[in-house]
Amino acid sequence: MRNICLSDKKKNLICAIVSLAVIIFFISYKFDFYYDINDDTLMKDILSGAFTGTPEGHNIQMLYPLSWCISVFYKFNHTLPWYGYFLTGCHFLCFFLIINRLESFFVSNFSKAVVAVMCVWGILALHLSDLVFVQYTITSAIMGATAIFLLFTTDAKLPGRQFISHNIISIVLVIIAFQLRTEMLLLIFPMIGLAGLFKWSLEAKIFDIRNVKKYMLLISVIIIGMVLSEIVNMAAYGDASWKEFYQLFDNRTELYDFQKIPSYEEHQSFYESIGMRQSEQALLENYDYGIDESIDADAMGKVADYAGEISHSDQNIMGKLQESIIKYIRLLLLRDHTDVQWNIVICMEYIAAIILIGMIRKYYEIWKLIVLGLVRSGLWLFIVYRNRIPVRISHSLYLTEMLLLLALILVMWSSNRNSLRADIEKKCSKIIVIAVLTGGLFIFMGNYSRTAYEMMRRENLNTPYWELQNYCSTHKDSFYFLDIYSVSAYSEKMFVNVDNSLRNYDYLGGWACKSPADKEKLEAYGITDIEDAILNNKKVYVVSKVERSMEWIENYFNEKGIEINVMLEDSIEDNGEALFGIYQIRNLDVK
Repeated sequence: MRNICLSDKKKNLICAIVSLAVIIFFISYKFDFYYDINDDTLMKDILSGAFTGTPEGHNIQMLYPLSWCISVFYKFNHTLPWYGYFLTGCHFLCFFLIINRLESFFVSNFSKAVVAVMCVWGILALHLSDLVFVQYTITSAIMGATAIFLLFTTDAKLPGRQFISHNIISIVLVIIAFQLRTEMLLLIFPMIGLAGLFKWSLEAKIFDIRNVKKYMLLISVIIIGMVLSEIVNMAAYGDASWKEFYQLFDNRTELYDFQKIPSYEEHQSFYESIGMRQSEQALLENYDYGIDESIDADAMGKVADYAGEISHSDQNIMGKLQESIIKYIRLLLLRDHTDVQWNIVICMEYIAAIILIGMIRKYYEIWKLIVLGLVRSGLWLFIVYRNRIPVRISHSLYLTEMLLLLALILVMWSSNRNSLRADIEKKCSKIIVIAVLTGGLFIFMGNYSRTAYEMMRRENLNTPYWELQNYCSTHKDSFYFLDIYSVSAYSEKMFVNVDNSLRNYDYLGGWACKSPADKEKLEAYGITDIEDAILNNKKVYVVSKVERSMEWIENYFNEKGIEINVMLEDSIEDNGEALFGIYQIRNLDVK
């Protein structure tokens, strides 16, 4: 029998494919894939045509070039979950690229197999919940972090053009990540700059003109790609109606994400000064402001600015900065139990890097760890100061730092192997493997149990919403406006019961409210004014959870001098329990 000898590249490829197959099989067998929050669900609805009836490239949250490309697939076949394919495909492609590159640092078949097992452990231990409950912000960070890892581990000896060609994938990943979630990519962009700087420092002649051109060309290509993406996006949203909406969108983001809506009782004089009644302020608190045309970009901006002034007056900048530093230190000392596993891994990487620097006796390399520590501290203080640290942002920062540190360790280790004693290296390798597999087991068990619990919780929360969707689909002649906080807990599955047909319901608020896309959707049902449709169209209903009071809508119309009667026309039930009320608003002034 002829012996089959595989090249290192093929071995790396096989290890990466097998590792990825194990991860995909495990997640698919044990869990379903979800859109983590309803931001992605609504983006998917706009892209697929479920929102307006036609696949649309203007999906508001991502830049137009990428959004348009995804919408084209829906135009080709709108029954498939293309957006879900894109997000999960990006995840698994990035992990494949990382594992494949990792394997290239090891020679023996045994070490390659061990690395493959460690990669599976590491990804499932740290990222299981992020891969099950998918959010486009984390997807953007995964692509950006992968680009950093690939860039740093590229052979520095390559001349300019070859260096760029070998990093085409990294460049494309950064540009797509920028188009997918601009704010996230810009947040981790300093880390991309550090990766380039650290890589540049490894050159034999740092300030040689050829090396200067090589790295300047790399960063120029990335920036040009980002700028062109933004220019195309600005052109696509250049219409006056989109510009007006984006002003509202930005003001809404500031108010709901970074400020607190001032109470009417304590700040009545302010609301009276901008002509906003108490019932209209209640619409802001309910997130149902879509019913009132007077709550436009200007009104939303005034409330957001006033809320910001209040928060700044309550605590001066230095006091808030001091509080942020204390909170950040608590995170470093593991006193805050949020994301402890990530903190532990990052700390272990810093320790490993310091030990390695001592082993190779290149103590000047410590400057990279110091600079990285300062940059990461600056990024963390920025988000802590803004009091905006959801998991999708914290996990993204941790992942980016973790991969940059891993690349730094691998490059130092591989370029200085000849100076390491074989027995010490062997002992260190065994310690690392044992630590990763043992520690990974404990982290994995915790993450697995949390993910399983979260999936069960979402199954229970989603049941009422599935009943609501079934109700609306069986009453196609009617249209339903949904109270935001009655449906905000819902999260849709990505690949189960996919239905991208036009939906006869809309939200009374949210980030797409009052957008040109939203107006297009309503016009498809003959609705040009939400308030008028609710009052006078007998086929238009308001949907709210039965336990939520409808007093807010009564007060709204009463303050406008319109007498109404809120009639419970129907209810949606599950096992005899009323879930949602279907309300029709009767205008008593109209005989």
